[in-house]
Order: sequence, then C-alpha cells, then structure tokens
Amino acid sequence: DPREAALERAIVGNNVALVELEAPDGDRERAVALLTEARDVRRAHGDLRGVAAGVANLGNLAFAQDDFAAARNHFAEALAVETDLGHVFGIARALNNLGETLERLGDDARALRLYAGARHLFAELGHDYAAYTESLLQALARRTGTTREEIDGLRAALVGHSAEEVAAAVWGKNLERR
Repeated sequence: DPREAALERAIVGNNVALVELEAPDGDRERAVALLTEARDVRRAHGDLRGVAAGVANLGNLAFAQDDFAAARNHFAEALAVETDLGHVFGIARALNNLGETLERLGDDARALRLYAGARHLFAELGHDYAAYTESLLQALARRTGTTREEIDGLRAALVGHSAEEVAAAVWGKNLERR
C-alpha cells in the first residue's frame, strides 16, 4: 500500500530528525528538512495526528534555537490540529508550549491565560504535567504581580467547558490553521 509506505517513511524521517536534534553534533538543518518533509507527507495522506506531532516537533526545535516567532506559529498550528481532533492532551500540551513561547516573547498576560488553560486540562486528565504547568503559572504570576484572585478568576472561567472551548477562550476563537 503506497499510503502506508509513505507514512512509514514519514515516521522514520521524524525519528531520524529527533536523533539529529539530540546528538551533540547533530545536523539541525537536516532535522528541519526531515521534520518538514514528514509533516508534509502526513498532511498529504490525512494523518492529522502525525501533522500535529510534526508541527509540535518543529515548534520545539524553533524554541530550542530561540526562534520564538517560528515556535509560536508551529505551536499554534499544532493547537488547531489537536483541537480539530479533539485530543485533550494534545490541546493542553500545545497551550503549555504556547504559554512558554509567549512568555519569552513578552506577552505575559496571554501566557498566564495559556498556562491556566493547560493546567486546567492536564488536571482534568489527572496528568502529572498539571504540576509543572502550575509552577510556570505561579512563577509568572509572581514575576508580574498577578494576584491570587486574578488567577482564581482565570481558573473559574474555565470550569465546565470542553477542551475545545478552553482553547478558544485562552488562545482565541479563530484557531490558526495553515
């Protein structure tokens, strides 16, 4: 089956790219090329989970290289795809990644909302990442002078909403798609 063969090559390319990124002397340009090709193959074959993983990996690479504008774009695309899929963990992870990225870009108010959304979803899932995201939220709140009441207000606004509604509330109603 040509589709399965193409998707298998995309998985291999993605994995080789991740090895390149972890190696001390890894070839970053090759990693970007492999990740981009894998994402494009997955998109062409309708593998949305693969697309989400691929753009998240591209975002992680851009973040590691301090290219926060590119990271933001990749994580925003990952959020849009994860939201389309209704994948709650993926939505939470994308919100957290966007929060860390926007904090680096100086958009602290939006980063706080993103952390609150990610923490809410991770907690609903019972995932350990809730504690990590809570630590990011609290550190940013301390740094910006955000009060406990303001944080509690952010949290209260998220209760009883679906993951898709949380994403729309903290990121924006027009989730960015490419």
